[in-house]
Amino acid sequence: MEYQIVLKPCAARDVSKLAQAFKEAVGVVIDSLKKNPRPLGVKKLYHNQDLYRVRVKDHRIVYQIDDKSHEVLIVIIGLRNRVYRRI
Repeated sequence: MEYQIVLKPCAARDVSKLAQAFKEAVGVVIDSLKKNPRPLGVKKLYHNQDLYRVRVKDHRIVYQIDDKSHEVLIVIIGLRNRVYRRI
């Protein structure tokens, strides 16, 4: 069963600020989370057991997985050096 992707408002703003070519790369990764929310290379964030992150070049997509409702909540998208401060 596929997961539904939900973007928090701040994540939607983050996407709108990205360059068009990079939006497409982020979109491909987010779409892949529908079928497998825990792909190879994903890491659980050490300070928060409910958050995961996936890399897209020098950016990070931070998200939560709700297995009961089959939802992936995209929390933040941003540069590595900034995204962890915003959590």
